[in-house]
Amino acid sequence: PIITNISVSAGFAAVVVLALYLSSDEVSSLYDRAWALWGVCCVLLYWVSRATLVAHRGQMPDDPLLFAVGGATGGNLKLACGALAAICIAFAM
Repeated sequence: PIITNISVSAGFAAVVVLALYLSSDEVSSLYDRAWALWGVCCVLLYWVSRATLVAHRGQMPDDPLLFAVGGATGGNLKLACGALAAICIAFAM
């Protein structure tokens, strides 16, 4: 339970750091529609929650990187999350 709480906290903290970056003036000057990048934060929050749930169920392979790029668990869901994040980034440009 302690490791689960630490992993969720670290993942959400990473999304908060991204959100702080998206709030900066530099991002507004780089992207025409910077507000669209907030969709990436939503996707990442979902991804961290999903990875924690899969690990809690004991379905996570030894390496989380294999979970992220492999097709063992929810392959179509991974593609959908990646595509949604890419669409948000492309729309922001």
